[in-house]
Amino acid sequence: MAMYEEMYEGEELDGEEQRRRLDEEQARQKEVIARDKQESEERAAAEAARPQSADIAPDSPGGRSGAKKRQEEEVDVEPEEEPEEPADTRTSGPEALQRYKETVKGAVKGIAQSKELKTVGELTQATGAGTYDFVRDTAALANVNLPKYRKFETDYAEASRELASFIVPSIVLGGAAGALGKAANAKVAWGIGQSKLVQLLGKTGADIGTGVFVDYANSGSGEGDNLTGTLKKNLPAQFGWISDNIATVDGDMPDIKRNKSIYEGVGLGMFTAFVEAASLLAKGSIGKRFITNFIPESESSNKLFKELEDAAKRGEIPEDVFANAVKRTEDAIDETGNYIASKAGDLDEIWKPGVIDDVDIDEMGTRSVDPDGVFGATVDAVRVQKNYNTRYGRLGSIVTEAAKKYGLEINNLSKRQVVKMVTDRLRQGGKYSAELADGRKIPFEEIDAAGTRLAEIIIDPQMDTGMIRAVLDDYKDMINDLGKTGKSQKLLGKAGYNAAMKAIKGYMDEYINMDMQKASAYLQTSFAGEVADLSEGARIMEGTEAVGRAQEMILDRMEYLMVEKGLAAYNWGASLNFLNTWKRFSNNPEILAKAGKNAQEQTNDALKNIINRAKNSANSLREISRSRPEFLVPLQMAWEFSDGNIDTLSKLNNYVNNSMGTVSKAFIDGMPEIPSVIVQGVWANIYNSVLSALSTPIKAFAGNTVLLLQKPISIFAGAAMSRDMKTLKRGAYQYMAVGDTFVRSWKHMTDVFRKASQDPTAVGYIMREELVYKNEAQMDILHSFAQSAQKRGEDGPMVLYNMAETMQDIANHPWLRFGANAMSALDGFTRAALANIEARGRVYDAMMMGGERGMLSADEIAAAERRVYEGMFDKNGMITDKAVDYASREIALNLDTDNVRSLSGFISRAPFLKPFLMFPRTADNMIGMVNKFSPVSVFIKDYNKIAMPGQSFSSDDMIRILTERGLPVDGNIQQTFKTLQAEIRGRKAIGTASVLGAVYMFMGDNLHGNGHYDKERQNFRRKNNWAPRSFRASDGNWYSYDFLGPMADFISITADIMDNMDTIDHNDGEAMLGKMMFVMGANLTNKSFLAGLEPMGDVFSGNSAAVARWGSSFTSSLLPLSGLRSELGRYLSPELREVDQELWQLFHNRNKVVDVLNPDGGLPVAYDWLDGKPVGYSESFWTRMWNASMPMKVSEGISPEKQFLIDIEYDSMPTFAKAKGGISYTPEERSELFKLMGQQGIFKERIKSIMKRVDAKKFREALKTARETGGQINERDFARVYYDIDIAMRRAIQAAERDLSNAAEIRELRRKESINKVDVRRGQQPTFPLTNR
Repeated sequence: MAMYEEMYEGEELDGEEQRRRLDEEQARQKEVIARDKQESEERAAAEAARPQSADIAPDSPGGRSGAKKRQEEEVDVEPEEEPEEPADTRTSGPEALQRYKETVKGAVKGIAQSKELKTVGELTQATGAGTYDFVRDTAALANVNLPKYRKFETDYAEASRELASFIVPSIVLGGAAGALGKAANAKVAWGIGQSKLVQLLGKTGADIGTGVFVDYANSGSGEGDNLTGTLKKNLPAQFGWISDNIATVDGDMPDIKRNKSIYEGVGLGMFTAFVEAASLLAKGSIGKRFITNFIPESESSNKLFKELEDAAKRGEIPEDVFANAVKRTEDAIDETGNYIASKAGDLDEIWKPGVIDDVDIDEMGTRSVDPDGVFGATVDAVRVQKNYNTRYGRLGSIVTEAAKKYGLEINNLSKRQVVKMVTDRLRQGGKYSAELADGRKIPFEEIDAAGTRLAEIIIDPQMDTGMIRAVLDDYKDMINDLGKTGKSQKLLGKAGYNAAMKAIKGYMDEYINMDMQKASAYLQTSFAGEVADLSEGARIMEGTEAVGRAQEMILDRMEYLMVEKGLAAYNWGASLNFLNTWKRFSNNPEILAKAGKNAQEQTNDALKNIINRAKNSANSLREISRSRPEFLVPLQMAWEFSDGNIDTLSKLNNYVNNSMGTVSKAFIDGMPEIPSVIVQGVWANIYNSVLSALSTPIKAFAGNTVLLLQKPISIFAGAAMSRDMKTLKRGAYQYMAVGDTFVRSWKHMTDVFRKASQDPTAVGYIMREELVYKNEAQMDILHSFAQSAQKRGEDGPMVLYNMAETMQDIANHPWLRFGANAMSALDGFTRAALANIEARGRVYDAMMMGGERGMLSADEIAAAERRVYEGMFDKNGMITDKAVDYASREIALNLDTDNVRSLSGFISRAPFLKPFLMFPRTADNMIGMVNKFSPVSVFIKDYNKIAMPGQSFSSDDMIRILTERGLPVDGNIQQTFKTLQAEIRGRKAIGTASVLGAVYMFMGDNLHGNGHYDKERQNFRRKNNWAPRSFRASDGNWYSYDFLGPMADFISITADIMDNMDTIDHNDGEAMLGKMMFVMGANLTNKSFLAGLEPMGDVFSGNSAAVARWGSSFTSSLLPLSGLRSELGRYLSPELREVDQELWQLFHNRNKVVDVLNPDGGLPVAYDWLDGKPVGYSESFWTRMWNASMPMKVSEGISPEKQFLIDIEYDSMPTFAKAKGGISYTPEERSELFKLMGQQGIFKERIKSIMKRVDAKKFREALKTARETGGQINERDFARVYYDIDIAMRRAIQAAERDLSNAAEIRELRRKESINKVDVRRGQQPTFPLTNR
C-alpha cells in the first residue's frame, strides 16, 4: 500500500477511487505473475539439456554432472518454440510512442509489485523506477506533471535507477518494443530472467539520435550528468576509471573484469552488465569494436582462437550482452551446485545453488569465467603493467568455481591439477598476438614478457627483470651439454643415463618449467585480485546472506594462494641450490641424477607440508567466519600482507597491538618488524618540523651541486693523469650539453615537487614502492580491525586508528612537508642531470662501438639520447635506472651501506636512541664521501680496490664492480670501467689539491679550521667573533667553506693540524694525544653517528644543563615548523641572548619569532664585553638574511684587540655568574653588565696599552725560546702579559657592577645573605626569607 501511495503522490484522488485503482492493478499483477511462473517452469525444464561452456572446468565431478545430469535424463520432449514476431524497427511516430508506453506500463507494474528489499530487490525495482523517471521527465517537456517515485535507501539502487533512466529508453526508442522481454526470457531460465530488468534489456538497438533525445529529456542530463557522470557520481570508488566517453570502455578491459569480481561475487552481476551494455550501445553507434581480437601465429592454435573469435562476436550483438551475462552467471552457479551435490551425503545439509529451486538471490554469488579465459588474462597482464586503457584493472577469471573446489581436494592440490590445466591451455594457444578494441596491437613478445615478469614478482618482488628466464636458460644449456657428451652414458650406461635424464627433466617439468611458472603466476594474480574485489563486494552487501557466499569464495582462493605462494618461495631457493650443485658436479652425472631425484622428492615433501599448513590456515579462517565473522576480513588482509604468517586471531591481535603501540614501542621495541603506525606518525611530524626551514633545501642543493660539479672534474683529472684520451673525450661529450641537462633537470625537479606535494608516497625518491605498499596495507588492516572491533562495542582500536590516520594526514600536508618535498625535488634535479649525462655517455659508446660517429645527423643523435633518457623513467615518471640511482644517492648522501643497515636495525630495537641519532644514514655517507676524496691512499677503499696503478682486472671482476654500482654491463664494459677508474683517481687528486691549497691559505692567516683543542681557549675564540671553518676574502670578511662538501673536510683537517701543532702550551705526549683526538673528532667523529652519543651520555648521566638543552630542542621539534620558527627568529633578531640553562628559557631562545608578538617579553640580548655591541648582530640587513638562509655564512672582520687576545691564546673571560656574597645574576643583569663593560671601554683601553709594548707573534716566539732553554714555563707568568690583562678585566668588571641599574638591590641582597649565614652558623633560623638567587 505504501508503495502505491507513493506512486500516486501528488494526485488529488478520493479514497474510493484510489482503492479501485489499486485493486485493479493488483488483480492484473496476479495474472501476470501466474502466467510468468508457468512459462518460467516450462523453459527451465527445457533449458536443463543445454551443454555447459567454460574455459577450464573439472573433468568429472563438476560441469553438467550429478543432480543436474539426472535432470537432463528425465527430459523427453523438447518444448515448442514460439514463433518469433517480426521486429518493429520504427523509432519515431505514434507507433514508437505506443510501444514505449506499453514498456513503461510494465516497468511501473514491476515497481508496484516489488517488495521493499534493501539489496537485490531494490536493484530490481530500480530499473523500472529509472524508466519511469524518464517518462516523467519526458512528460515534463510537454508541461505534464507526473508524480515522483520515492528515493531508494541504498546508493547502489539509486545508481542503478539513474543508469536505467539512460540505458533503457535508449534501447526502447531505438528498436523493436514488441520483442521486449520475449528474447530475454527465451535465453534465460532462472528467476532473474523474469525481472523487469531483463525484460526491458531485450532485443533492441540504439542510435545516436535516440541517445541525444534521452540525454535531453532526462533531468539527470540537465543537472550535468550523462551515463558516465551517473556512474562516477554515485559509485566513484568502483567506476571512477571510466572515461568521460563511455564508448572507450572495452567489454573485456581489465577494469570491467574487476567489477565483475566485485558484483558477481555477491549476486549483483547485473550491475557490471549495465556498463557493458551501455558501452556496446555507444560503440555500435559510432562503429567501434567492443572486444579484443586474438591473432594466432601457429597453425596448431588456429582452431582454438577461431572458436574464441566466434564466441566473442556473439557477445557483440547488442541484444545479447545482458542476457549472456545473466546466462554465464546462471551456468556457473549451476555447475558449482552440481559439484557440491555430488559430494554431499544429504542435500538438505548443504547449500546447493543450481540444484534446488528456492535459492534466494542473495545466495547466488559467483564469479563466472570470462569469455576470453586464460588468453584474455595474458593480455590483461600486459594492459595492467603498461597501463593500456586501464586504471584499476585485474586479470580476468580463468577457472570456474567448481574447478576451484575440485582442485582443492587434497589429491588434486598436491598434483597441482588446476595449474596443470592452465598450463595445458597456454600450450594449446602457442604463439599469438592481440588487437585491442581501440586498435592497439600487442605482440606475443609483450605478452610473454608480461607473464614472465608476473612469475618473477610472485617469487620475489625485488627480482631483476629477466633473472628467472636466465636461470631456466642455464638449466636448458646444461641439459643439452649433458646430452651431447658421451661421457655420461659411459659412466652410467644407457639405462642409468636415461634414468638420470628422466629424473632431472622430471624435476624441471614439474617445478621449474617456464609455462608452469607463468600459469601459476596468472592464477595467483587473478585469485589475489578476486580476493580483494570479493572483499569489496562483501562490504557493499554487508548485512545480507551474500556476504557468507563471498567469504566462502574468498577462502577458496586464499587456500590456493597459500599453496602456490608457499611453493613459489620454496621452489626458487631449491632450484638455485640444485643449479649450484649441477655446476659443481657437471662432470659427475651420477651425482646429478641423485641430486635431481632428491630435489624432486624434497620439493614434493615441502609441497605436502605447505598444503597441510594451508589447509589448517584455511580451516582456521573458516571457523572464524562462523564464530567471529566480523574479524574474517582483517584476518584475511593480514594473512595476505604477511605471506600467510598471520593466520590466527591471536597472531592478528599481536599484530594490531604492536602496530598501535605507543609508549611500549617508543623506548624498547621487542618486535621492530611490526612498526607502530602511531610512533611512525609522531616521527614523521618531527622530521617535517626539523626540516621545515627554508635553508634546509638550499643547503641540500648546494651540497648536491658541489658534488655534481666535482664529478666531471674528477673524471677529467683522473683521465689526464692516466693520459687516457678516450675517457677525456667521452667525458667531454657527456658533460658539454649544459643547457639541455639543465632544462631536463629543472622540468623533472618541478614534476617531483608537484607530485610530492600532492602525494608523497607517489615519489619513489621519498619512499620506495614496497614500503608504500606495506604502509598502506598496514593501515588498511588496522582500519578493518577497528571497524570489526566497533561492531562488538570496542571503540579503543578505532580511536587509536583515527589518531594514527590524523598524524599521517598532518605529516603529508604539503605546507608541513615543504622542506622534505623540496629536498626530494632537488634530488630529482640531480637525478635528471645524471640521467641526461649517463644517456649521452651510452649513446656515445654505441656510436663509437658501432662506428657510426660522423654518419648520424645531430637530430638522429638527439633522438637516440632522448630515447635512452626516457627509458630511464618508470610508469610513474620517476628515474629508476640503477646507475643513475646509485650516483644520485651517493651525491645526496643517501646510500644504503652495511653500517647504515646495522645501525638502523639497532635503533629500531632501541628507539630511545632515535632523538640523538636522527640522521644516521647521512652521517655515515658523509664519512664515506670524505674517505673517497682522501689524499692518503690507505683511507680510500675504492682507490685501493679499483684504481690503484698496476692492477689488472678480468671481465668477471669488472662486471662485478660495475654491477655493484648499477652501471650498465654491455658491450662497453672496458670504457665504462675506465671512466669509473678515472673518477676515483680524480677524487684523490681533488683531495690532494685541497690540502695543498689549505696549507698556502693558513700560512697567510687567511684560513680557520675547527679551532683550538683546549676548550677554554676555543670558547674564548668563539665568543670573540672567531668564525670556524672559514676563509678570509679580500674584503676582510670571513666566509664559511662548509658548502664545498668533502673538500671542506680536508681543508679543515689541514687547518686544524697546522693550528694545533703550533700552540704556546707544552707539546708533551699527553698534549699531542689530546690534539690528535681533537682533530679527528672535529672532522670525522662529529660527522658520524658518534656525535650524538656525547649529548646522550650527558642527558643520561643527569646533567641538568644537558637535559634542559636537549629537552628544549626536542620539545620544539614536537611542534610543527620547528626549523622555520628558528629560522624566522634568526631573520628578525639574529643576535644571541642571555639565558640560564633552564628548559623554558632555552625553548624560548629557539623560538625568538614569538618576540614579534610580545617584544617586552623577549629574552635579554647578549652583548660583547669588549665593544658593547650585540653578539652575532650585523648592521647590514642583507648580511642577516644571507646568514639565516645560506650555507656560506659571512662574518665581519675581528677587531685588533680581539685578534691580539686570540693570538696570545688568552683563555679567561668575564662570566658574571655571581656577585660578591654568592648572589646569582639574572640573565637581564648579565646582559646589562656585559653591555656596560663594553661601552665603558676600560678593558679595551687597557688592552690597547698592552699591545703597544707587546707584539703577539714576538710574545709567542719568546715564550717558545724560553721553554727551549729554561724548561717548564707557564704562559700566564711569562712577561706579566696575562697578569696585566687579568687585572684590567677585574677592574672593568667592578666598574660595570658599580654602574648596574639595580646595584643597590644587589648590595641589599648581599647584606641579607651575610646575616642569614651568621644565623645559620649560630644554629638560628635565618632572619630574612631565603632567595633562589
